[in-house]
Amino acid sequence: MANPAPPNREQQWEQQAERSNPFMLKLLVKIALLFGRSFTKVILAGTATYFLWFGGEAKQHSKQFLQKILPRPIHWKDIWQHFYAFAQVSVDRLYFLSGRLKQFHVEVIGEDIIRQHIESQQGGLLFIAHIGSFDALRACGESQQRFPLSILLDKQHNQTAMELINTLNPAMAEQIIDARLPAPELALTINERLQKGQLIGIMADRAASGDKTLPCHFLGAQTMLPQGPWQLALMLKTPVIMCTGLFLGKNRYQLHFQTLWDGSPVPRKERASKLTELIQHYANQLEHYVKLAPYNWFNFYDFWSNDSSQNH
Repeated sequence: MANPAPPNREQQWEQQAERSNPFMLKLLVKIALLFGRSFTKVILAGTATYFLWFGGEAKQHSKQFLQKILPRPIHWKDIWQHFYAFAQVSVDRLYFLSGRLKQFHVEVIGEDIIRQHIESQQGGLLFIAHIGSFDALRACGESQQRFPLSILLDKQHNQTAMELINTLNPAMAEQIIDARLPAPELALTINERLQKGQLIGIMADRAASGDKTLPCHFLGAQTMLPQGPWQLALMLKTPVIMCTGLFLGKNRYQLHFQTLWDGSPVPRKERASKLTELIQHYANQLEHYVKLAPYNWFNFYDFWSNDSSQNH
C-alpha cells in the first residue's frame, strides 16, 4: 500500500490551524490579561524552549529561513530567539485586541501615505504579511482612528483568531470580510467598502490550496506567491499599500507603510507582465523588511517549496 503523499506547502500551513488547544488558549488569555505582559515573559521563555527541543518541522523551517538571512552559522540561540519573538507577538495580540495600547510604543513610518488616503477619502488594498504583528495595525487603525480599516480573512481557517476577536473586540469583528464569500458577493463587498474610503487588509504572502500562484525570487531562491490579491487590485484599479508591523523587542513596534502600486489602469494585454512585475516587487519588499528584523518572519513551513498551486 502506497504511503500518502506529503502535504504541499499550502496544506502545511492550513493544517496548522487544526493544532490549537481551545482550553489552553482560553487559559493563556486569562493569565495574560489578569497578570499582565511582564508575567507572561516567563511563560514565553518556556514556550520557546519547548519548541526548541520538540518543535520538529517548525524548528527545521526556522533554521532553513535563518540560514538564508543571517550572514553566519546558525546557533541554537537564533532558533530560540525566533520562537520567542513569535510567542511574544502572539501574546501581544491579546493586548492589542483588548485595546491595551498604552503599554506599547508604536512608531509609524510612512503615516503621510495613510493621511493622504484619509484626506482624499480614497480606499485601497492594504497588503500585510506574516512578518511581525499585523494586530498592531488593526488596533491602531480602529482605536486611534488613523484610518478606516477592514480585514479580509478566511473565518473557517482562522477560527482561533475569530474567537479571540469576537471575545476581546466585537467591534473589530464587524469589520472582517469573510474570504469564503461567493466570488461575486466578495468582490461587491470589497468594492463597496473601497468606495467608502476604507482600506482592506489582505494577507498577500500565502496561497491557500487551489489558489493560483506565480514564481518570484525571495532571499536568493525561488518561491511562489499568490496571484489573487494582485488580480483583485488590477481588476478594481485601486492603490496597493504595504504595511509591516515589526516587533523591535520589549514593548516597541514599528509600523511601515509604503505604496506598492498607484492603481493606474493597465491595458488587458499588459496585465500578465504587470502581474509578474508587481509580485516580484512585493517579494523584494518582503525581503527588505525581514532583513530589518529577521526574527519577525512567522511562516514556519517550507516557504520555498515549489510543490504548490501553479498558474498553468
